[in-house]
Amino acid sequence: MITAGMMQTSEGFRPITYYFEDDVAGRLTFVEYRSEEAPADSRLQLPPRLPGESSFQQLQRANVTRIEYERQKRLQARTEAQNVAADRDASAVAAAQELNAQILHQMRPRGRGVGLVIEKE
Repeated sequence: MITAGMMQTSEGFRPITYYFEDDVAGRLTFVEYRSEEAPADSRLQLPPRLPGESSFQQLQRANVTRIEYERQKRLQARTEAQNVAADRDASAVAAAQELNAQILHQMRPRGRGVGLVIEKE
């Protein structure tokens, strides 16, 4: 673990001093600190092995757990979306459906083709 008062150089971590001799840039002067978050651990996190379990079985078990977690998240999102849709006002939905039916009837009277009036001269 890196403690405060260390800086990362091309040669590894060194203590911070006011002057720093860099092999490329020459003599540098330390001005200020910059805090950086420690990088997230990107290694695969596996549950401990069960007695008599191979590493492949351990990996398969971890994958099943991951898949189940993703399914639960999708199910939760789908349920939430359905609840939002169910919360709509029923009268507003009925009014919109009636308006759509009127527009459709104007476009296709008696259910046949486009309503065109052709006048003969």
